[in-house]
Amino acid sequence: MAPAALSTRPSETRKPRTSTRCQSISLQAMTYVITGSCIKDDACIDACPADCIHPKLGALDFEAVEQLYIDPEVCIDCDACVDACPVDAIFADFEIPEKHDYTLELNARFFAEQSTAERTAA
Repeated sequence: MAPAALSTRPSETRKPRTSTRCQSISLQAMTYVITGSCIKDDACIDACPADCIHPKLGALDFEAVEQLYIDPEVCIDCDACVDACPVDAIFADFEIPEKHDYTLELNARFFAEQSTAERTAA
């Protein structure tokens, strides 16, 4: 009996992950997440109709962070940032490559420190 053919599409080769693994460390559910391959190009910021990607170019913490982050409370799941990203660093939370799993926690912690509302009011 021949082995079954495997799909090459990541979303078909593994089950979608839920944010329940994050709940154990008191993190909220994510929507889209920017991974560690982010180069801080502001194309995703410009493409986002919900204005939920931070820090913005010119913000005090822009130079200090290694990557950009998406606020899950404000994100409307429109997918515009995914198309705009020049390095394919943005994924739905259940499609993040395993090597970038750590970014779920980084993203949640970034917004735990200061929300989008606080960032845009400054």
